[in-house]
Amino acid sequence: MNHSPFPAEENTPRPIGLSAFDSLRAEDEPWLAECYVPPPDFTLMAGWRSVLIFGGVGSGRTALRLALERHRCPPGQKPSLLLVRWPMSLVATTGLTGTALVEEQMRHVLDAVVRAILQHLLRYPADWGQAPAWAQDTLIWFVHRHLRGDVGHHLASLEAEADAEAMALLRSIATASVHEVLYPDAPPPLIVAELTRALEKLGLEGIWVLVAGLEPWLAAGPQRLAVTLHAFLSTLALFEHPRFAYKMLLPDDLESLLRSAGSVVRQRADVYLLRQQWDALTLQAIVERRLAFALGEPGFSLADLCEDPGLPNWLARCGGTSPRGWLQFARHFLAAYLAEAQATGKRQPLSKKKYRDIQRRHAPRLYFDEVNDKVIVGWREIQDLPPGPKALLRHLYRHRGRVCQWGELHRVYLKALYPRLYSDVEAASEFTRAEYAGMLDTALWRLRQAIEPDPEQRILVVTV
Repeated sequence: MNHSPFPAEENTPRPIGLSAFDSLRAEDEPWLAECYVPPPDFTLMAGWRSVLIFGGVGSGRTALRLALERHRCPPGQKPSLLLVRWPMSLVATTGLTGTALVEEQMRHVLDAVVRAILQHLLRYPADWGQAPAWAQDTLIWFVHRHLRGDVGHHLASLEAEADAEAMALLRSIATASVHEVLYPDAPPPLIVAELTRALEKLGLEGIWVLVAGLEPWLAAGPQRLAVTLHAFLSTLALFEHPRFAYKMLLPDDLESLLRSAGSVVRQRADVYLLRQQWDALTLQAIVERRLAFALGEPGFSLADLCEDPGLPNWLARCGGTSPRGWLQFARHFLAAYLAEAQATGKRQPLSKKKYRDIQRRHAPRLYFDEVNDKVIVGWREIQDLPPGPKALLRHLYRHRGRVCQWGELHRVYLKALYPRLYSDVEAASEFTRAEYAGMLDTALWRLRQAIEPDPEQRILVVTV
């Protein structure tokens, strides 16, 4: 089982029971570090290469972002690098294209770096004294030249969270004489090289620029956001410094649009798809780690939760490759487990009968997205459903809630198989049920094998 890559909070009460499965949103779970299971490639993601990590809703993007932050900047400890959160904005670049667009985005990046440096010195003012004069001059120059807005105004906004020593240092930086370390139109790679050299004297290995939370910009459509990111990611000079890395956690919608960006094609930035990171064993480890945390146990398996060996497969066929999906469906079983423990005064695995009852009461939602031709069961997208079974499902979905007669399914199926010969569905009436019953039975069997969470216990397509 994978171990959490970052220190746990020491004051989290244990056990917290079903509350561990309530929100299933990493930003609402301050105790997540205690039960986090990283993706298999976490060590590579946390290295000094720039990365683009794509994931959809429930894929664990936010949890991964927090894990990356805590890995390099553990709570209560001095960070090993300068972590810069870049709140990327499309408003500031409206109407810009090409080089002008990239230059404006880079100005925003450097502004975010300035703010991160001031925040670091706010917390660790003693680091300034250990830096040689040339490094101090470089940082003073960088702050004055690349902070967008008034330095004094920005420092005033920090005063409430600073002690006297830190504020005195920041004010001295704000009022210091500026030595022109580089010429006015120095390119960003040269600025980054000088900056990272100075930051090393503060005990920082380099800079991570963290990009996340871009979903609001998708509201206007992914194309505009993709164009901006594509231009930025295609400027190879921005990805050359070995100690200046971009960590971008992006929505799945942008993946195909950014695959042709220069930094990706030239392998300056690595690409990770979270849906490929979460195999069944890792997802099971995520559920079991959280179950153990919820119950205050050093370890807890799905076999401890339920005696039916089919539970892992049920979770896989309901939760797909989504950590949130697996946790959501596991929650029902934990609730029943805790209820029985309270009623009987002892903890024991749920019986097979109880397992079947929970399956029926908490069946996954089936959704047929006819516009995009997608079939989704719970959190799992059904792949490669053959035309015949898909036609049957489409018909059943359109008429859900009523019993569909064998004859109408027979005609729907034949029309799907022979669309040219039987454009009129009634033309299929010449085929007898006896001749084609076997084909229809096979198609329904294939449909159930594809969509039912447990094909042996049918709950989505039921024969009456």
